[in-house]
Amino acid sequence: MNFEIIPGLHEIGSFMKSFVDSTVQGFDVETSSLDWITCRLYSVQVAIGEDIFVFDCTKFKEVEYLAGLLSSKKLVGHNIKYDSKVILAKTGVVLPDVYDTMLGEVLIHQGIGNKFYSLDDLVKYYFNVELEKGVRE
Repeated sequence: MNFEIIPGLHEIGSFMKSFVDSTVQGFDVETSSLDWITCRLYSVQVAIGEDIFVFDCTKFKEVEYLAGLLSSKKLVGHNIKYDSKVILAKTGVVLPDVYDTMLGEVLIHQGIGNKFYSLDDLVKYYFNVELEKGVRE
């Protein structure tokens, strides 16, 4: 797994090389709060194969351009409804082709059981792996 932090448009080359040939990307945003309208967007993460690209939105000012690119691909994320709303609120771009792993799990269980399936729960259940939240900080 490779991580690359992208602070600006001039550093987007390796992302574009991976992006052009891909059909599906993992997608996540980090924000200052759960209010998608008033939150501050800190970062956008895009996973393509084994590569993870982190767009530092405190420095990367071309988020609307990035959102336009992402709108042309299938995006997979956990509770991606929130991430999509943040992108819409901050850029005006709709992400039309998304798959939500949380909603998928609700459908698998036909609404019986949990009302909310955390990413931690799903990773532990399907892969027997515990996510380490300390890395995020």
